Amino acid sequence: MQQNTINSNEQDIQKKEKKYTFDDYALIIVIGKGAFGKVLLVKNKVDKRIYAMKILKKKDLKNEKQVENVISERNILVKVRHPFIIRLQQSFQNKEKLYFILEYCPGGDLYNLLRKRKKFTEDQTRFYAAQILLAIEELHKQNIIYRDQNQNESIAQSMCGTPEYIAPEIIQKQGYSKPIDWWAYGCLIFEMLTGLPPFISNNLNDLFNKIIHCELVYPENMTKHCLDLLKKLLAKDPKNRIGTQNGAEEIKSHKWFSNLDFQNLYDQLYAPPFTPLIKSDLDVRNFNREFTEININSVNSKTPQSQINTKHYLGFSYMGSTQKEDLGEDEEDDNFSTQQQQNQEQIDEKEEEQEDDNENQY
Repeated sequence: MQQNTINSNEQDIQKKEKKYTFDDYALIIVIGKGAFGKVLLVKNKVDKRIYAMKILKKKDLKNEKQVENVISERNILVKVRHPFIIRLQQSFQNKEKLYFILEYCPGGDLYNLLRKRKKFTEDQTRFYAAQILLAIEELHKQNIIYRDQNQNESIAQSMCGTPEYIAPEIIQKQGYSKPIDWWAYGCLIFEMLTGLPPFISNNLNDLFNKIIHCELVYPENMTKHCLDLLKKLLAKDPKNRIGTQNGAEEIKSHKWFSNLDFQNLYDQLYAPPFTPLIKSDLDVRNFNREFTEININSVNSKTPQSQINTKHYLGFSYMGSTQKEDLGEDEEDDNFSTQQQQNQEQIDEKEEEQEDDNENQY
């Protein structure tokens, strides 16, 4: 019996130390698409679990700012642990692409849910808004400004940005801080309630002019507490915006949230307004068919040699995994030491050429 326990422990350690690569994942279907890449539903061939794989082509990162944003996203996902923020399980790269292996949420994203429902009631909106508020609070505690709160990023698991959500102070180049997130948060609440962002236009300059100068017209059927919160979130002067002085606590104490217990929400004791129908781990009915109908083979289309960006991004690889959580180990030390990271990246570089050949066989 003791020998079996020892062998089991050794197997667990080997699983934990396994550095997965693209070749360790079976590609199933496309579930998302953005400006720089796609998100796939994948199955790990080793641990048999389902994940979301976000793939970015290096050639599409045209400048250092875009690269900086990708690395920043990776670092934030490694650092932050919160029930309403998607978890990064691993990240790696090859000569052409960057890969994020993410927690998979079969319920789909908030955008697709809102698209189907057209708009939400106040009670439904309050539930999702409260979850997002807790997520922003956690980011702000770690001095992270989220900025982009479009609904595609707010995963319905129970969440420079989208133009319609950009705060006036950004457009006016006045400098910005955490209050820009409260403006975007107000825009998101408004859109959940009405089906449209507060300010819309097909012309970017006209949109920005509206954001800076136009007074917002609110629906007549909005309750007084909801109206009061939105007016305070969408104050054009950040100094007058709710949350600027006392952060998320100021918003959590607003009367619109008075009947909601945020600790119970954090502990996921409330039933969500919508319970998605999920028949299996591979059920993708809750994702937009615009994505799920994309040919999976297009993900591995060969990039012309002249367009390939083979730059190696030092510090991108992350070997964290769900095994750590399963074994009950502490995950606070998320990053390797500098020397460990450099050693790991050197190993990654040697493996990339072989991995690229394997990938292009799919």
